[in-house]
Amino acid sequence: MEKTGWKSERIVPFVGAVCFLALFFPCFIGPLAPESGGMGVLAPATTWAGCAVGGVLAVAVSPSRRASAVYLGAGSTMAWGALLALSCAPSLVALFGIEPTIPLLAVCDFLRGASLVALGVRWTMLFEGLPFGRLLAGVAAASLVAVAIDFAQPVLHAGGALVLAVGAVIPLLQRTVQPASAAPLSAGGEGAAKGRAIQAALPSFFRLLASSTLGFVLLVVLDQAQMQTYFLNVVPVAPLGIAVAAAVFVAIALALREELTLPFIQWVLFPVIAAVLLVLDSFPLASGLFRAGSLGVFLFFSMLGLFAVALLVKANGQGELSPTLTTGLTFASMAAAAWAGRLFVDAGVALDDRGALLLPLATVYLVFLLVSPALRLWREVRGGSREDEPPRAERAAAGDSAALLEDRCGALAVQGELSPREAEVLKLAARGYTSTYISKALFISDSTVRTHLKSVYRKLGVSSKVELIELVQSGVPE
Repeated sequence: MEKTGWKSERIVPFVGAVCFLALFFPCFIGPLAPESGGMGVLAPATTWAGCAVGGVLAVAVSPSRRASAVYLGAGSTMAWGALLALSCAPSLVALFGIEPTIPLLAVCDFLRGASLVALGVRWTMLFEGLPFGRLLAGVAAASLVAVAIDFAQPVLHAGGALVLAVGAVIPLLQRTVQPASAAPLSAGGEGAAKGRAIQAALPSFFRLLASSTLGFVLLVVLDQAQMQTYFLNVVPVAPLGIAVAAAVFVAIALALREELTLPFIQWVLFPVIAAVLLVLDSFPLASGLFRAGSLGVFLFFSMLGLFAVALLVKANGQGELSPTLTTGLTFASMAAAAWAGRLFVDAGVALDDRGALLLPLATVYLVFLLVSPALRLWREVRGGSREDEPPRAERAAAGDSAALLEDRCGALAVQGELSPREAEVLKLAARGYTSTYISKALFISDSTVRTHLKSVYRKLGVSSKVELIELVQSGVPE
């Protein structure tokens, strides 16, 4: 019986993730969209309109606890799921040899975009509490399968879109009807306080998610501006990048300790890749190295897009940000990016001119990724957050025995009646990690880390991180 439950708890959400991503990627990645109305994507602008309207609606309900409860409830999930299934009508009509009309396609496109936003909020909340390493590996593997499904165009044209829609909704309904696992709702006041609640939440959204989401946005702009490049003149690079990124992220998640996964990717992997691409872009335009750099930009931005999806899922599972706000802003920004990219094509801008306008933006973003770790370190030092950091020797000593440290931190957490989140902060702080590192590892803000540390200090009777490490090293007092 336990074995069946184990499979149900993990396999069903994974299948739901595959189905949802297989419906999500074609909205913004051109090479994955069917060439005809197999999934109702004949006129992508109406799909983007649905995403934009759905995103605005999600942001609008985010400050209200009551509105969020209705928006995320079982009834709403069933209604949005029915609309998503209805958006697959063109593929069903095509089965009988009937050519879908333009109005039908437009309505179905719009419904598909709007319903994906609403269901996306619930989908990103399926994995709350899952460590980021395992979450990243799961999202990466699901994306790999989803991209493979999207390349199977005949399957989607034969009514497979409806199967994907049903598969995406079932895990949401299964989760919604379990009261004990209800995901946290957004906090905030009613009436006039709604605007202030959204305004107060925006800085946290931009601090935690904007960097990776911006990479996805740039990928959508370049793709919809038909700047897409092809590997060996056959395979489009954007979906290929998603597949490569999935393999890389799974390998990283398996190779590194849980708390190292997120910081390594953001502070080491991405800056190194950005530096390599900047070097390649400095070569003459006609050279093979420059062409390799152009190919690498699409691969890298595809990797950033997949990473942005994983970060969004993690952020919505942490409870620090409103899931409706983060998901709504993400979908709305990607819809705006798609429109912006398509505007270059509709305006008749030559391909070389599009490159002259858009590729410098990509270069600026690469520079930002390259220098951002140094900027974070500078802000940390300037803010004095390292003043109570333990000496290097003490940090090394704290990491001598991971198992012993884990046991002592667990015992101290029980003795001090620490909350689960405070216990996580204690384990990382006891290893000598900075507040900035802890915030990245646990995907919470620096201010939240400092609040938890103050509470840990108070409950354990210490006044600094040095004293905290000494307490852990000495063991639990009798």
